[in-house]
Amino acid sequence: MSFLSRPALVLILRVLLAVAGGYFATTAVGIAFSRLYPGSLAEGSMAASIASFAIYSVVIIWCFATHALRRTAIVLAAITGLSVLFSVLMGGPA
Repeated sequence: MSFLSRPALVLILRVLLAVAGGYFATTAVGIAFSRLYPGSLAEGSMAASIASFAIYSVVIIWCFATHALRRTAIVLAAITGLSVLFSVLMGGPA
């Protein structure tokens, strides 16, 4: 029996990926978005906070809608890593 053939285990992994992975990806994308925003820092932070609700909702739906759990985890990790890298390279005030 395969590791991912147990339905309860797959459900637990999907919930963890959706909640934790979605949170980290949404936070990283929000920080990168706030640095890209053309207005003031406060406006960028507010716009990123508002956009993060939509991003987090889409990530949660995607985690439960896909069949390829491993690919979803890899894509979320890549999005998080690239967003963090972009934010660090952009520098500026936090």
